Amino acid sequence: MTDMTPITYAAGAYTAAQAERPRPEENRQSRRFRLATRGHRLPRCQPTRDLFPMHELSRQPLARLRVSTPGVEIPTHLEPLEIGKAELRRESRAEPGRRVALLAFGSLNGPAVDVAEALDATHLNMRSVKPLDREAILAAAADHDLLVTLEENVVAGGAGSGVNELLAAEGVQVALLNLGLPDVFVEHGKPDELLTECGLDAAGIEASIRARLG
Repeated sequence: MTDMTPITYAAGAYTAAQAERPRPEENRQSRRFRLATRGHRLPRCQPTRDLFPMHELSRQPLARLRVSTPGVEIPTHLEPLEIGKAELRRESRAEPGRRVALLAFGSLNGPAVDVAEALDATHLNMRSVKPLDREAILAAAADHDLLVTLEENVVAGGAGSGVNELLAAEGVQVALLNLGLPDVFVEHGKPDELLTECGLDAAGIEASIRARLG
């Protein structure tokens, strides 16, 4: 009998044998939803619980797919997150005139940790783009000389643009620096190398901020 150990997949659970079995008569999209078990073709979009009942799965080890995210630690205790509320990770102790606030979105919270330490800057993990944390952004603008938005996204029309629009709507004037991907084609490569090439590693971000501060 073929190996029937189930493994996880994007659209459900497949057996190891089924995952490796070539199906030239099916295209890639339909293959995700159609399985053949013991010679019987199951209906398309059949619920996973019907394909592999829990009492059967409980007797077989399951494999999980895990994707790591740079700069993110898996906490041992989870707390509810309020939607649209930023997290203050570090507060600047710099003198007026040199106070910088990093408004970091997503993966760039990783390098933001090192940049905040190097520049004695405030570090805000913005957590969400829509909605933005209006109160946190206005408070940062009132207490800092330069706001720097960080995102692994094209600057034009990105999260930084949303921050700019919010401040403009509130009539707040503060120095701004939006850092993100350029609006050009970026070659394929390792993520760390591409971020360095785009100036979005810790060294590149720090250099851009120091250049703005003069």
